[in-house]
Amino acid sequence: MDTSIFNSINHFAKITSPLHGVMLVWAVWLGVVVVAGLSVVSYIRARFLDDAPERVARLFWIPIGCLIALGLGQIVNHLVARPRPWQSLPQDTILIGKAYDYSFPSDHAIVIGGIVIGLWLAKDSLISFIALALGLTVGFARIYVGAHYPSDILGGMLIGGFVVGVLSPLAIKLTLPLSKYLATTKFRPLITSRPIPQETASRFAAKD
Repeated sequence: MDTSIFNSINHFAKITSPLHGVMLVWAVWLGVVVVAGLSVVSYIRARFLDDAPERVARLFWIPIGCLIALGLGQIVNHLVARPRPWQSLPQDTILIGKAYDYSFPSDHAIVIGGIVIGLWLAKDSLISFIALALGLTVGFARIYVGAHYPSDILGGMLIGGFVVGVLSPLAIKLTLPLSKYLATTKFRPLITSRPIPQETASRFAAKD
């Protein structure tokens, strides 16, 4: 079934040559950059909310969690050792340069899965759904250009989401105190747009 879906998408790629350039750019770098940029959008939104320190703490965790997930993905990658489509299906249309690392799981999908779950845990369901929708188009594009099989994308998203989700409670215990502390310092604007509480302002004035 995995190969069948890949072949169907590959056939679609063959008959849509005008899309090759756009799909290649989206698959290689632009798509994941846009999805990652949604974390920045969520961060900007979070700063204007009452629970900004908690939301920002959860957003801080996303890039860290994605890096950990990528590390786990490399271990899985070498254990599974699945050849790339261009190696297994040389007759198919491959638009992307030949990569010599293994196919499963997709690093792009790991990052996207981590971001989607991270945004959801940061209580930004709207941006999370947008990230998921765009992430699925990136996954489709990765298959379209011949970089991955569908299960590589699905597996990557599951690994990224699993790592970010499971480790989140522990991570927040570390990032939340830091976020709350920074909110009482001159770095407060990085955490929240709300004015500094009167008692904190008085303490700063006393120190001056």
